[in-house]
Amino acid sequence: MPSAFDRFAQLIYQQCGTRLKSDKRNLLITRLRHRLRHHGFPEDDLGLEAYWEVVEREIKSPTTTPSKNSLIESPDGFLSGPGKTTPESSLEEIPAIIDAITTQETYFERTPAAFEWFSRDFLGRMISSEGTASIIESGPQQPKILIWSAACSIGAEVYSLAARLLADAHPALLGRIQLQGSDICRIAIERARDPAYSPRLAKGVDPDLRDRLFEPRQSDDGNYIVRRCLRERVHFFVHNLLDKPPLKNVDVCFCKTY
Repeated sequence: MPSAFDRFAQLIYQQCGTRLKSDKRNLLITRLRHRLRHHGFPEDDLGLEAYWEVVEREIKSPTTTPSKNSLIESPDGFLSGPGKTTPESSLEEIPAIIDAITTQETYFERTPAAFEWFSRDFLGRMISSEGTASIIESGPQQPKILIWSAACSIGAEVYSLAARLLADAHPALLGRIQLQGSDICRIAIERARDPAYSPRLAKGVDPDLRDRLFEPRQSDDGNYIVRRCLRERVHFFVHNLLDKPPLKNVDVCFCKTY
């Protein structure tokens, strides 16, 4: 009979594609410790067995249906994510397990060469002398430009793109560009929507980029706050990359943390 660890490993792989090898049992217990404590279970193999029974009951419940994080079309034709995650089911444990098992590691301008390509080649092509004239003459009739940061974690990649856009894109182009960020982890998306980054994360940021990214003053607890002009240009939503893509006609997709 499979152990609780084996069952959790299979569930996690089915839900988000993450493989847990047999030597990751202690890691799993550590990651799930808050759920074990929530149910009053010990943080050991017995607790894991007891918690699996809770999860199994949820899986077998006839009242559960898949959660949805639908995108809403705004009056300007852009898609925007809901202000809050709006699950349409009674699922509680499975999303919590995914939140716990995912690693929200991210950096500003992670893999610098990709961001250099974005500014130099992608934006550069669009704001060439011919492109600029076409943009200005055609105005809102021009097709929209959709940029998607998939598996965006807590948003550093998306805000790095937004900062590049404001610095390098022609003003007439900005109104056509839509930035979308998604992640499977609900906690990461909530943090991305309310972006305050620790000095540790902001420490390695180039000074010029730091000035474009953050408000001049840090918060009372020392965190760096993303500028409002950048926050207003980004929409975030919860999405599992194993599911059907929710966005169509994507012009650029960044996926650095999957």
